[in-house]
Amino acid sequence: MLVGIPIGLAFAIVWSNVVKTSPTLAAEERVRGWETVLRDLPASLFLIAVVVVGLLFAVRAGRTGSADAALRAIWFHGVALFFVLGILLGGSADNVMTTRSATVKWMLFPIEVGVAACAVLLARRAAVGGSGSH
Repeated sequence: MLVGIPIGLAFAIVWSNVVKTSPTLAAEERVRGWETVLRDLPASLFLIAVVVVGLLFAVRAGRTGSADAALRAIWFHGVALFFVLGILLGGSADNVMTTRSATVKWMLFPIEVGVAACAVLLARRAAVGGSGSH
């Protein structure tokens, strides 16, 4: 499922150009503010869904097959989730904020780490049945 992440990123880039929220657009044609979050929502949800579905498949593989391979896939998807959240939340901060978006990005960093870590821990527990042996 990691192959879906570049596809999701490409979709998000194209989508942001279509709905006029891309940072590559000229300032006059670029939409700013909270409206950008709503406009980008379909692409954002798709990108997060790709990672979540990958985690679910890894959990399923851990229950029915090789636990080692499943745990590797869970870790990879956890890292992917962290980066996806960073891209989405960072882009939203840039679009919503006219000043101090870098400060908000740093404030969101621990949340991104926490969400990704929780997802990995829950997926690991579900994949190996809570034994914690891996």
